[in-house]
Amino acid sequence: WEALESRSQAPYHLTLKTNGCIIFLAALTPSDLLVTSKHATGGSEHDDPEQPMTHSAAGERWVGRHLAKVGMSSAQLAHELWEANATAVAALTDDDIAGH
Repeated sequence: WEALESRSQAPYHLTLKTNGCIIFLAALTPSDLLVTSKHATGGSEHDDPEQPMTHSAAGERWVGRHLAKVGMSSAQLAHELWEANATAVAALTDDDIAGH
């Protein structure tokens, strides 16, 4: 914690992760959203039930469901992140994802 206090500067929000995988959401352009994890990007076309879903694919699916619930599109979220020059970070806890 001392290193965070002495080597970083606000504004930021800090939290601890105890379970799940970290998902990053960033705007590639004002309308294109990238959803990734510390493990991989891509993998949204998950057709093979024999292969585990990638963390980024699970994150992309979760983000899509959440955005639909709040009436927002991925392009709108990309725009907000682009304007704020920010990357959103989320913790996805899903027991169906192997190896999280």
